[in-house]
Amino acid sequence: MRVYFLVFATLLASAITKQAFAGGNDLFEAKTATEAIEKTSVKLLSSNDRHQRKAMKKAAQASHKAMKAYNNCPAKPRKAGKALKKLVSNLERYQSALASVSTTNGSIAALADFGYVTTGSIETLLASDAICDQGTSRRQSELSYNQAAPFVSFAAGWGNMQFGAHGSFGDFSAASAAPDHIHSEAYYGVVISGVLKNPFGAIPNDDIGMAKALPAGSFWNVPANAIHTTACEGSANCLFYFHSRAAFDFDIDVNGGETMDTDAQEISVSEIAEELDKDSAVISPFARMYTVWGDRGRGAHGTIGEFIPGGASPEHTHGHSYHGVVLSGTMVNPFLGKTIEEATPLQAGDYWFVPAGIEHVTACISTEPCTFYFHSEGLFDFVIATSNG
Repeated sequence: MRVYFLVFATLLASAITKQAFAGGNDLFEAKTATEAIEKTSVKLLSSNDRHQRKAMKKAAQASHKAMKAYNNCPAKPRKAGKALKKLVSNLERYQSALASVSTTNGSIAALADFGYVTTGSIETLLASDAICDQGTSRRQSELSYNQAAPFVSFAAGWGNMQFGAHGSFGDFSAASAAPDHIHSEAYYGVVISGVLKNPFGAIPNDDIGMAKALPAGSFWNVPANAIHTTACEGSANCLFYFHSRAAFDFDIDVNGGETMDTDAQEISVSEIAEELDKDSAVISPFARMYTVWGDRGRGAHGTIGEFIPGGASPEHTHGHSYHGVVLSGTMVNPFLGKTIEEATPLQAGDYWFVPAGIEHVTACISTEPCTFYFHSEGLFDFVIATSNG
């Protein structure tokens, strides 16, 4: 078991290291990347050494500058550009401080490499004309999957799962199962295709068949330190999207893990459909919603939405950014005055990101309803753009 875990850990680190700046809005990526560097520094470095304190201070400055640059766009692109240049300088100093601490610590070396990749990505952004290019969509065909174990590959939607907050895609091999394991941080997931199972507790592989089936369109979450198994049932691979506020880890040493957790959720697509039918907070004639975690009226949440065929919102904004993944149907999300016809069609497994305050339209252009999952760290609001009267 220990050999298996070490092999898995090596493959996992190799796969997710390649995720830096793989997708999402560029300024959002800069912000989340530097925040991840800052948080990981605190875990890896002791505050007793002058060089280490300097490294953490520079990481904090970098994170602050990235947030400032992000908030300045798109109203003040020149100011955002200056902030990004300062961010590069801070990151370079931070990397030098890391190098002075240790050249042998593998975790610190990996963190330094991530810093270099982030710096290069920001420099590329500065060299382009798209510093304030807000709003992003990516199709499954554009994602790059890297094998993390014999049974699963990962691709980045946004962030970097090795160092901090992220949204990632997993492709689980048909008729396969992971060993019992735990994660140190909770995550939330939705099934895009295939039938996934996530039995909780130390369950023999022979008993996985008794676990609840989660077909495409289903939702689940795994609390921190909850012992569970992830399996893909049937002859087709299982594709899923999952996100977390912290880095992703995988530990098959489950001693001390929780065998049962009342916070765990498994909501099948049929149960979601029933809840959508009950929705008493329909925001418009074309959409209805069911919040699967959190409270979308007050703060952080994850919500399943459904648009009727041909349904389209007026141009609008939100007070908080959000990430979305299409579960069925064909959707478009044109930004900043683009028309529905000009937007990229998004189908099951495709991803989009909407920054706060950016005018956009959301529409279902298929002859079948469009269902999607979206999540945000802030409450959900809907402000019709002034151009709509």
